[in-house]
Amino acid sequence: MRSNNDWLNNNDRKILFVGDSVTYGGSIISNNELFSEKICKELNINNKKFICGNYAANGYSIISMSNKIEFKEF
Repeated sequence: MRSNNDWLNNNDRKILFVGDSVTYGGSIISNNELFSEKICKELNINNKKFICGNYAANGYSIISMSNKIEFKEF
């Protein structure tokens, strides 16, 4: 997972972003510049305490994403 933010904590407000290179953000930008991080920051205004994870990978197709998460225990 590219951005983790204490994903293993027992928080019931988790959002997992799954996608391709656009979601992953490429390799030249920092995690703070990812749209998944920016959305999570906006959601946490007023202390909502969401945890967001970026589970994307460069070059992934919808079939690859489905296969990756099909048997993953979240």
